[in-house]
Amino acid sequence: MTSISTGIGMDTCVIPLRHGGLSLVQTTDYIYPIVDDPYMMGRIACANVLSDLYAMGVTECDNMLMLLGVSNKMTDRVSRSHRLLPGCDVQVVSLALVRLRFPSGKCGAQAIWLPVLLLALHFWTCKSGTALQIWDTWHLEGACYAMAEGVVDIERDKVMPLIIQGFKDAAEEAGTSVTGGQTVLNPWIVLGGVATTVCQPNEFIMPDNAVPGDVLVLTKPLGTQVAVAVHQWLDIPEKWNKIKLVVTQEDVELAYQEAMMNMARLNRTAAGLMHTFNAHAATDITGFGILGHAQNLAKQQRNEVSFVIHNLPVLAKMAAVSKACGNMFGLMHGTCPETSGTGCWARLRTQYLSSFCFLINLVATSVCNL
Repeated sequence: MTSISTGIGMDTCVIPLRHGGLSLVQTTDYIYPIVDDPYMMGRIACANVLSDLYAMGVTECDNMLMLLGVSNKMTDRVSRSHRLLPGCDVQVVSLALVRLRFPSGKCGAQAIWLPVLLLALHFWTCKSGTALQIWDTWHLEGACYAMAEGVVDIERDKVMPLIIQGFKDAAEEAGTSVTGGQTVLNPWIVLGGVATTVCQPNEFIMPDNAVPGDVLVLTKPLGTQVAVAVHQWLDIPEKWNKIKLVVTQEDVELAYQEAMMNMARLNRTAAGLMHTFNAHAATDITGFGILGHAQNLAKQQRNEVSFVIHNLPVLAKMAAVSKACGNMFGLMHGTCPETSGTGCWARLRTQYLSSFCFLINLVATSVCNL
């Protein structure tokens, strides 16, 4: 059997099967949380896995698995103290400050701090001796909420289901489903998966057919890592002071929201358009930055070609932020990491460029207006 040319730098593996001229196209990837919204983080994680298939022009995914590392540093449940002093009907057990996360819709979440006064209200005697029943009284804005004894769900039981739901919803949008996976406890959260499909030869595009005269098209702007980083700096005065002269808080919020939506947007449309406009090669821009992925893509080509990058589409104000930080992100040097396939970097003939870009922008605008 003649094997399809492969290499370490390919976005997916392409494995010729024994039957019917079919190939198994499969990829796996994982990332760490980079946005505050757990639901959107789940969508981004799924889009990040699928992006490798889309970079090969594959539009249909047959199956997905989810890989989930749950941080053992997240609180899961808080047990209550059962200690009463002899002869006391009501005992103040503890006064605590508990951080609770309340989802405000699928695409937003907020965390607030609540003072929690834990009161032991009563106990009773049973055959096995004295058993205690603890009730929690939560005082919030003059209202009193009583909860039965036991445990209170905190971070893990609130955050992880939202991440999983986001991952599943993105998979459904991609026309596939999550049928299994693996979950482990880990010091930090890890989000990833496996995407698998079986293809006819004309359903995927090997990234090795670029020819002189092709134009390079980036389907999403760069700067996602800068946007999410400086959004965190809003709460870190010593870092915010470095950039506040070149960017406003509103600029940062807008860039962060655009970066989050872009990372969560599937590159499926771009994969389909690669076939429509006869793209010769493509890759997605992720951990090695646009320069690293350009160098890798160039090495894969059969023909003698050179890639020339004339300009870098970047999220608004993020180039200025990167420069103000002494180019610590490497954004304008092409080495800044990106997440969730920041663009499907396709090589097209010049005559197709306008139509390709128009259709990509049309889809991006439609998603942002949902």
